Amino acid sequence: MITLLGLLTLMASGCADSPGDRVRGAWEARQQDDLEAYLGSFTERSRALFRGMIATRERTRGELSYLDPIEDLLPSGEILRDEERGELGVVLVASPKGEYEVICVRERGVWVIDGVALKGLWEPLKKATR
Repeated sequence: MITLLGLLTLMASGCADSPGDRVRGAWEARQQDDLEAYLGSFTERSRALFRGMIATRERTRGELSYLDPIEDLLPSGEILRDEERGELGVVLVASPKGEYEVICVRERGVWVIDGVALKGLWEPLKKATR
């Protein structure tokens, strides 16, 4: 059952020939309001975290919200660099919110975004502790 679920997730997330393709695919899924395809662009660990964040926001009717993983984490922009270093991919993006780096890894042979490595995920905590 778990293997079938994993296979369906990979099929739903599509194929990404490069880390940059995965980032572009996530932008496109978000633009089309396709939550499952958007979350499918991330590692399993990231998806679980983001689903929990979304569920908490919905359960508390927005009163308890850390950040919106869909709107806040992966601003669209121009890909300046798309590198592969073995099983690690690095994408540098220039967006209206500034430049940021996206770390991708191969998970079951497919490039996916490591959402936990995105600086934007930790910005609210950094601000709160200053």
